[in-house]
Amino acid sequence: MPSPRSTMGAFVSHFVKEWSEIVRRDANHPSIIAWVPFNEAWGVPDTGLRTSSLSRLTARRNALARRRAQTQLLRHVCALTRRLDRTRLIVDADGYFHTNSTDLMTLHNYAKTG
Repeated sequence: MPSPRSTMGAFVSHFVKEWSEIVRRDANHPSIIAWVPFNEAWGVPDTGLRTSSLSRLTARRNALARRRAQTQLLRHVCALTRRLDRTRLIVDADGYFHTNSTDLMTLHNYAKTG
């Protein structure tokens, strides 16, 4: 699935439709142990609000608005996934940005030292 950079209506409706089809299709597959609709922050689209020429306060407000929209989308997709398959865990956005809808808190650590 593509990872667009906007939570505009067209993306959300296409994503929800495609995600629902995937979960329904694969719900009985024995190797699926968890559903992960998004990967890291780049998998969670933003709201299209750009901060390039805005004041700091406006940029901060826009960032908070983006985060709220992202959170709302993640919660919606988690609830949908739970309705479609109540037997598996759900990770809202693997590795980075989580909401209280997730069953697992995951972290991707890309440290260059071990």
